[in-house]
Amino acid sequence: MIVSHRNRCLVVVSNTITNTTTETTFAKHTIPANTLKAGTILRVRASVRVTGNAGSDTLVIKIRLGGVTLYATSAAAMVANDVAIFDFLIVSRAAPSAASSVHSSGLTVVSVGGTHGVKASCIAPANYATNGALDVDLRGLWSAASASDIAICESFVVDRI
Repeated sequence: MIVSHRNRCLVVVSNTITNTTTETTFAKHTIPANTLKAGTILRVRASVRVTGNAGSDTLVIKIRLGGVTLYATSAAAMVANDVAIFDFLIVSRAAPSAASSVHSSGLTVVSVGGTHGVKASCIAPANYATNGALDVDLRGLWSAASASDIAICESFVVDRI
């Protein structure tokens, strides 16, 4: 279930990716056309928890805007109780148009086997069609298909700040 409240979208039900090698959407929020104006800032926060892994299968998790990957984790052999936490800002630098400049940056914390790693990301500004609707989505990809490979999106929040 997705709850929308003014400037916020929150996925409140766990979405699970298991037993597939197809890149799959955990959660998605559609930014309405003409929402991103000069100075508009969106904050995207998400968390994914792994509850099982068949051996050495790896998981890649991505945050995307308008179908373009803003950040992807390295392929990691995450095991039960490992987590990935994302905190990203998306900043619009221009009025809505077919090619408006948008910048993104953020931090990702990934726990693999009890060892935590933090990675910062600062993406060079890119042009997006902000005069149309844009999806912000969180996606996952397992390296092998196994019913034992289980990753759950526990939260996905998009705030306009």
